[in-house]
Amino acid sequence: MAPKTQFSKNQIVDAAFQIACRDGMDGITARKIATEIGGSVAPVYVNFGDLEEVRDAVVDKIVDISREILEETDSGRPFRDIGLASIRFARRYPVVSRDLTLRPNRYLEEYRSRMDVPLAQHMNDDPDVAQISRDQRRELLFRMQVFQTGLTVMTSTGQMSEEVTETELIGIMESAADDFIAAALRRTQEKNT
Repeated sequence: MAPKTQFSKNQIVDAAFQIACRDGMDGITARKIATEIGGSVAPVYVNFGDLEEVRDAVVDKIVDISREILEETDSGRPFRDIGLASIRFARRYPVVSRDLTLRPNRYLEEYRSRMDVPLAQHMNDDPDVAQISRDQRRELLFRMQVFQTGLTVMTSTGQMSEEVTETELIGIMESAADDFIAAALRRTQEKNT
């Protein structure tokens, strides 16, 4: 009898991520993973207690990818980079992006809770917002997230024309970021006078 092929947790997570990219998070099933890896469902349950653990590992992978995209987007203007990284993620992974933005689900909450700290740290490194308080930075980040979610949804659902280049999206994001920062600084100055 030929030895059984063993699959690692990483291989299973990678396969589940590919399924999420095609079919969404809820599309991840043991049978689809088995098909993706070219094996049976057994490795899924040998490596994970249930499919929710697999999905949690996929969320971990999505967070890692989001952080990588944020790091590669480093323009020296951290606040602006946050929105641009989100748009880049939506362009690369539209189905996953839609899953995380268009409907409330536990994956969205888990993703947000894991990304809050890196985003806050990224904001703290931005000299453009150094003059405003931590609470104002949080509000500024929320306002920008509302704006960039709109662009992300438009990108991931195909409402944003493919003809709109990344350079044009950068211009839109930078313009909005500049406006949000200017408004926050103006409110800070008004509060101090």
